[in-house]
Amino acid sequence: MVFSEASWLGQGTFGAVYRVQDTMTKEVFALKLSEEKAIGDLKYEHSVLRRCSHANILPCYGLSEVDDKGRLGMVMPL
Repeated sequence: MVFSEASWLGQGTFGAVYRVQDTMTKEVFALKLSEEKAIGDLKYEHSVLRRCSHANILPCYGLSEVDDKGRLGMVMPL
């Protein structure tokens, strides 16, 4: 996925959360962007969320490398 038009929504435990738009499909998502020191924590959170299925827990669509620094973003519905 390639995102454009990022706007800040808030601050999560492991990093900032942005509203982003997929450049191909024009779909809008929330992207939790990891801080460099929290990449392992974000990967763990992703592995837990993949196994969860509950109305009060947001699904996670996947992890995406967001820049050349190796930072990860977790893609979720908005």
